[in-house]
Amino acid sequence: MGFFSKNDKEFVLLFDIGNGSIGVAVAEISDNKNILNKAKLVEVYRETIPFQEHLRFDHFTKTVAKSIESAAKRVQAELKYPIEKAYLILASPWYASQTRVVNLRKSEPFTFTEELFAEMIKKESDDFKNEHIKGRFKKAAKEDNLVLIEQHVVQLKCNGYEIEDPFDKKVKTIEMPLYLSVAPQVVLEAFVSAIKNVFPKIDIVFGTFPLAYFFAARELYPKFDDALLVDVSGEVTDIAFVLNGALLEITSFPLGRNTIFRRLSSSLHRPAEEIISLLSTFFTGKTNKEMSIKIEKAFAEVADSWVVSFEKALEKLADTFYLPDQVFLTADDDIKKWLVEGIKKESFSQYVMTHTPFSVVDTNTLFNARGKHIFEKGEVDVFLGIGAFYIIHNTNKNFRSEAF
Repeated sequence: MGFFSKNDKEFVLLFDIGNGSIGVAVAEISDNKNILNKAKLVEVYRETIPFQEHLRFDHFTKTVAKSIESAAKRVQAELKYPIEKAYLILASPWYASQTRVVNLRKSEPFTFTEELFAEMIKKESDDFKNEHIKGRFKKAAKEDNLVLIEQHVVQLKCNGYEIEDPFDKKVKTIEMPLYLSVAPQVVLEAFVSAIKNVFPKIDIVFGTFPLAYFFAARELYPKFDDALLVDVSGEVTDIAFVLNGALLEITSFPLGRNTIFRRLSSSLHRPAEEIISLLSTFFTGKTNKEMSIKIEKAFAEVADSWVVSFEKALEKLADTFYLPDQVFLTADDDIKKWLVEGIKKESFSQYVMTHTPFSVVDTNTLFNARGKHIFEKGEVDVFLGIGAFYIIHNTNKNFRSEAF
């Protein structure tokens, strides 16, 4: 069967594979010409990953795989539609990615063919994978195998101009930012096994969150050209840099919501599990004054450490580019206030092209304003909403998606 049925609709599963929780949705995909109306999430579930007081990658991978299987069983129990495909959108730390700008220049005009395009993609992809293996591992072992999961042409310019139909044209220069990602084979196998324990015959497509985030922001936000896309997840903060409508750089640092909770646990001398409960009462204004003061002080110290790491990431990006003044932020509500205050620090204006503080777009607010219709039952899950745009672009076949 083709992707679309006779009714011009197909149902697929969408998994948001984070490091703090697993989201899963049943997505209804149509051939609607309006890209904002191509996907609808008809069922949405989220499974919390058990908190890890001490993080070990191999143990954490197994824990996440169990959460994926549990989420898959939840959706299977309520499933009303035939499902043949699942999209797994990986957040950090389950992948590594890079945008590489591929250039070809000749003194005389040449014909840019699909064959030449494929050769350029393959060479750059092979180089990326080999460089990443050499940079990460001293010796080859089965558990070190990396799998190339994405090749996406973010933009393509012929003779300096962006073009949608580039093939069989005479050109002198080609420039294309190419987004590439790899993931450890053992991780992919663990996640695939978890889903196939529940859906044995399902086909699985892997994607990564930065590319999905880029797709969603570009479609939902008017005049989206230059921005930083910041995602603060359970264990990691990722920053994607978009310039002139192209996703160019991605950097990250190992400090997220769960890291903050571990440091609060140390500062307040309380078990991490108790910290989560304590913060819940704090954010609803139900802690006593003395404890509220302690939490405020400890949280401020931890938030300051996040700001320091954020500034180092900005410095790294600013070595090559002046930064845009617009930041898109995805984060849990319980830490968002402190993150926004940190991002808006006056001192960061030194890195910004306009020499002004960052303005922050709350991605959750953006989805409620322009993307809420994607959720059939009305309640927005921003991470699954972002994943829906990945599916849309993956099914909207053109030369960019053909690079996958």
